[in-house]
Amino acid sequence: MKFCTSLDEGKRAGRGALTMSNEAGPDLVPRNSRSYYILRLGIQGIELLRDGTLTLPMADDDVALLRAVRAGERSLDLVLGLADNHERWLTALERDSTLPEHPDAGKIDQLLADCYAAAWAR
Repeated sequence: MKFCTSLDEGKRAGRGALTMSNEAGPDLVPRNSRSYYILRLGIQGIELLRDGTLTLPMADDDVALLRAVRAGERSLDLVLGLADNHERWLTALERDSTLPEHPDAGKIDQLLADCYAAAWAR
């Protein structure tokens, strides 16, 4: 599983961007920072590892939070705290996961081909 690695890399790469000052004030996340992607990865990774599913579109609560973060309407402390909580949860879930380390690319390719064929047949 690569969720924690990706989340940690995103946090490290984004921490400088997250902490830079902006016109909204130093305590808020800058608009359009990496914070949206860091939190989305955590939310969706937790769901996938916990439930074995990925809900699309995402739950309304999660979408509202992510949109507010993207718009720079949430505090830096909140975003960093959520990212740290996601990382802790993902670490535990990855350790206990029964999912394979790597996806079955052949099955994914076939699923995509079947979805395209079904859509084109309509």
